[in-house]
Amino acid sequence: HKKAHRKMAWLHHIRTKSFEKAHDVVSELAFAEDGRLSEKKTLLSVAKLSLLASEVGSAGERTEEMDEKLDKIDTELDVILHQESLPDEVKKRVKVDFESPLNPRQLIDFYTRNPAATELDFRKAQDLVGYLDSDTCDVTEVIFTIWSRALLHDGDIWTQTQ
Repeated sequence: HKKAHRKMAWLHHIRTKSFEKAHDVVSELAFAEDGRLSEKKTLLSVAKLSLLASEVGSAGERTEEMDEKLDKIDTELDVILHQESLPDEVKKRVKVDFESPLNPRQLIDFYTRNPAATELDFRKAQDLVGYLDSDTCDVTEVIFTIWSRALLHDGDIWTQTQ
């Protein structure tokens, strides 16, 4: 019941031009969304737009707090882009609901365990390292895993890069 109320509250805040309040509500919904990737992406985009609109409403003065909020949203949108960019052969081969948001560690595994992976896939996995939470995983170990999978990869990516 409360979640349904929150989903409606941000619309009210937009209508009354309380854009920062709308951002707070929508970003809370976006970061809690774990069911549908498209819903999460839409909510993040609305949260970003609301925050930018609140900046315009405050005489265009961007604060450090606003920058931090924008960075957090952009980070989530970047991870979503990496998920949307997973090769089709990965989506067909693995029995995972790709309509649900995945975390960076999961995406790294999908990119690096793909038998048809290219150097670009390993590069995307390497990019995702920047989105890992060092409190919940050993980032150095993940980097070593990516490199070892790249070196052991059966494809001919090493001969293509010469």
